[in-house]
Amino acid sequence: MEKALAKLAHARSHHATRRSQAQRELQEIQRKLDPLVDALADGSLADDEIKARLTAEKARKTALEAELTKLGHVAQVVSLDAARLRKTLEEQGFLAATLLRDVRCSGESSRTRSS
Repeated sequence: MEKALAKLAHARSHHATRRSQAQRELQEIQRKLDPLVDALADGSLADDEIKARLTAEKARKTALEAELTKLGHVAQVVSLDAARLRKTLEEQGFLAATLLRDVRCSGESSRTRSS
């Protein structure tokens, strides 16, 4: 049980780290986009140069937003899976303990009767 939960914890940690990185990248892209939009508005740079850079940055921004959405969904699933796994394993452990107790009791009962 602990091994399975450790794997889920590792996956959760990895996704959280990647999510933080993607959020930082997204902030950096926005810092790059703002001056480009300003330059386009005031005409301080050539339109074609700005548009090419805007297109590239917007594409990267869209990809990062999609990745963040996916990571958010994965984090929810991993969290649910960890809780469900723990509950299932605890239930199975309880069932196994109950079965062992019943087997022991029936073994003791049959020995008592045969004496």
